This record gives sequence, C-alpha cells and structure tokens, in this order.
Amino acid sequence: MHFSTTIRKKGFSQRLEAVKGLENRSREDKATLLAAVETQRNTRLIKDLIIHIVFFAVFLLIVILQLNPSTVNNINTSLKNSYLFSGDVPYMDIKFSDDFKQYLTTTFCETVLSMSLDNEDAMNKIIGNTIRIRTTRIKPGSCTDNGLNLTCYSNSYDGSTKDRSPYGPNGIYTYTSNTHGSFVFGHNQYVWDRSGYYVDISVKNVTMEIQQLIDNDFIDVQTRAVIISFSTLNLNFQSRTTVFTMLTEWPASGEVNPYYSVRTYRVNMYMDAVDRFRGFLETVFFLFLIYYVYFFINEARIDYQLNRLRNYLLSLKNSFDIINLTLFIASTALYIAFLGDNSREVSLTDETIKYPLYLENLGQTALVLYQISAINILLMAFKTFRFLIIHKRLYILWIAISQSKLQLITFTIMFCIIMLGFLFSGWLTFGPDNAAYNGFVTSLGTLLQFIIGNPPDYEAMSSTNRALGPIYYLLFTIFMFFILMNMFIAIISKSYEGISDSFDKKQRSKRYLMTKWEKSIKSFQFLFRKEIYDIYDISLMLIDQRPGLIETPGIEPLTFKG
Repeated sequence: MHFSTTIRKKGFSQRLEAVKGLENRSREDKATLLAAVETQRNTRLIKDLIIHIVFFAVFLLIVILQLNPSTVNNINTSLKNSYLFSGDVPYMDIKFSDDFKQYLTTTFCETVLSMSLDNEDAMNKIIGNTIRIRTTRIKPGSCTDNGLNLTCYSNSYDGSTKDRSPYGPNGIYTYTSNTHGSFVFGHNQYVWDRSGYYVDISVKNVTMEIQQLIDNDFIDVQTRAVIISFSTLNLNFQSRTTVFTMLTEWPASGEVNPYYSVRTYRVNMYMDAVDRFRGFLETVFFLFLIYYVYFFINEARIDYQLNRLRNYLLSLKNSFDIINLTLFIASTALYIAFLGDNSREVSLTDETIKYPLYLENLGQTALVLYQISAINILLMAFKTFRFLIIHKRLYILWIAISQSKLQLITFTIMFCIIMLGFLFSGWLTFGPDNAAYNGFVTSLGTLLQFIIGNPPDYEAMSSTNRALGPIYYLLFTIFMFFILMNMFIAIISKSYEGISDSFDKKQRSKRYLMTKWEKSIKSFQFLFRKEIYDIYDISLMLIDQRPGLIETPGIEPLTFKG
C-alpha cells in the first residue's frame, strides 16, 4: 500500500490533486489556490535554472561533438579551394557560357580525376566513381514575342515553361520528372525542383564524356541551370561524407551565375571513446526531454482544471517552450531516422559504378537536423532570460525592455516604414546597375549592413545616379543613424534609468533596517557598552542624526530629562 502511494505521488502532481479537491469550492478558494500555484512555480526558479543550464550544456556538447565544425571547415575548405577557386578560370569567376565550358574541360576534369578511387594519395575520394550532371530547360516560345516573329525563352523555370521534349542526337537526352537531386538554392530562382535531364559520368572517362556533352549541345540556349553533384569520403576525419553541388544559373540575359552547396556529415556515428561518451550524453538528453515534456503537460493540466489553459498556452514563456519542445522532438525523430537508415554504409569498391543518390538524401536530412539544432540553441539562450528574476540587477534589464515595449513597438513600426521606403527607392534607383541593390532581399541586406556600420560603395552609387546617389546616402544617414538609432537608444536608456533609480531607492530604504545578524551583533555590543545613555541623550542623538525625526507638537526633548 505504501509503495503504491509513493508511486502515485511521484507520477501525479500534488497540486493537481488539490485542484481536483476544490472543484466544488467557491471562486475565492480557487483564487487562493491559483495564487499558491503561481507562487510555487516562482519558488522553483533556482532548481529550474540549474536543470536548464545542465540540459543546455548537454545539448550543446552533443551538437558540437556530432558536427565538429572545425573538422567540417577543414574538409569543406579543401574541396572549395580545389573546385571553386583554382585554375585559369576559377568556377566563382565564371560569367559566360564559354567560361563555363572551358572550366569543365580543364580545371573540373583535372580535379575530379585527382579524387578518383584509383588515386591512393587522394584525401577525398569520389564515392561510386561517378558524378551527375543535371540541366533544366525552357520551351521555345515560352514567353510572348510582341509580334516581332522572334523566338522568346522565358527567364523562369516552372510547370508552364519547362521543356519536356527529348533533345540531342537521336533524342538521347530525355526528360525525367524526378532527377533525384538535392534542392539547390540560387539567385534567379531560390529553389530548383528535381525535374530535368541528367547524365551520370564515370570519373575515369570524365574528360571524354564531358567533351561529348558539349559537342552534343547538352547545354544550349534553352538551358536555365546546370547542376553538377558528387559525394566524397574522407576517412581521416571520423569517416565524413561530403555532398558537393555546383549550380550555375543561365538567366535569359545571356550570363552565367555560379553558386555552390557543401554538406558534410558523419557516416559512422559511433567509432571511439568520444563517440561512446556522446552516446551517453544523448541518452541523458533524451531523459531530460521526457522530463520537460511531462513537466509541461502536467503544468498545462493544472491550468486546465483552473480554466486557464488558453492563458497558459498563449503566455510568452510557454509559447517558447512549445516551439522549443516541438523542434527538439522533430530533431530527435530525424536523428533516429538517420541512424536507422541502413544505406549509410559506404563502399569504395570499384566493381559497380553507380551514383550514390542515397548520400544526397542523407545529406539533406543532416542539413535539416543541424539547422533545427541551431534554432534550438538560439531559443534555449533566449529562454535563459526568464531566470533573470533570481538576480535583481540582471532582472532590471528585462524589466526595462518589458516596460518600454509599447514605445519599442511604435519605434519598430516607424523603423519598418522608413526602411521599406529606402529599400524600394534604392532598389529602383540603383538596382539596374548596382549589384548591392539588385533585388528585394539583396537591397534589404545592403541597408541592414549600412545600419551596423558597413555602408555600400558610395562611388558606385554616385556613378549610377549622380543626382540621387549623394542625396540617398545623406538622407539614409540622417534618418537611420541620427534620428531612429538615437531614438531607440533613448527609449531603452530612459526606461533603464527609471527602473534603476527605483531599485536604488528601495535599496537605500532597506539599509535603515537591520538584518537578524546585525541585530544580534548590536545586542551583543550593547551588553559591553562603555557608557549608559538615558532617553534624553538618545533623543538628542537621534535628532542630530536624523533632523526632523522628532517634531511632534507638544513634545520636546526636555520632557525626557530625568
């Protein structure tokens, strides 16, 4: 009986039992219980802070040990230097189609051959000894010719403009609705879908086969993007695989814009003692996650019984918890799915030449996993602010921001209106000739950098528009720096000074009250005092120390003279 009672107390909240016991009581009794519940929640701050710090440290250590950013940076830098920044025409310097074709037949082919499985000196080896080249094509006449009787090719690649017809000698290149490629981000289009035409090329014959693609016009006027991808393995850094993707956009303007994507992740997750220690931390993290989920549900049940569930869920700190827990559960599910994927085993045998598509899919999973982890780390850092109440000086900062929220909301609205005005003005004025203002997102990034002290090129703006360039630069400096930024600082400073002064006054008033320890010392000193004062002397001393303390009409210090 005693054992079952203990289990019951451990499994269910005693506060929840108390709530159920007051179901038929008056509103005053429920209000008293509600105040008690909130008080008990606040008294757990120290314990919750310790748990939060431990959980945060465990999660941060797991992510760092899994990803190992310095190692990943070494591998990525090596690959980028080899493929993107070397040769007579580096990949990132490509501007036109001839530059791209020259890069393919020279620098790219030489670098791919150097990473063949047959090269024992290669630190990064291309898995499957295969690379994949994809193209996306536009239909002829995919846009209006305005009656000029000329062939028009749309600049955008979508369902209505994409070409699905076979092309090349005897139609050897056929359209595929799913080329099994990763989503690649560019500029002309931020996401390219997986449809198009693809060819798998053997590393051993890469020079000959790429030359054949060029001779057969695999890339022509209808091309809107060329995507080259392959996967490499580096055994020297905990067996890490890198999915390397190079995207070149071919907009209708006739230029070529190069981009790239590098995703490096571990294939074998548990190899040595450090990995086993990380596995232990992952178990601890999972237990913490169960605790947090149970704790959140338990607190929600209490507020549900008090008819306050909506207020509980919509409060700022609990909204953070909902987002945080949801992302934690999602990342845990992704990691379990990643570990459960049997295709993570990488073979370097050259018996069957096949493009390792599964590694691209695992790379996408790893990318999403680490992106969610990065968001969780940021949310955990923000979550720490709720514990600032345990230290009054730190809590002043939070109160200052909280009390000035209306002014900050007003300021944010003003800031957004002026920022949008300058953004569209800069985009329309300088966008056609200045890359810093070429597009909405690019213009926004340029102005945000301007605010933090990294201004755009003044000479480029002046040469683009000699009249509006200097005026735009001057007005942005006046409004954003001299007015809005100083207004923001003034709002925070005024609120902080007011809260700090109020806190200091309370602290000074408390100094007149002695603590129990100080009272004990004074009582002990009183027993061994050298002189004995009567009440008259004490009254004079008080009047001397605190003028105006004894000013009651009809009472004079002489009345205490014995």
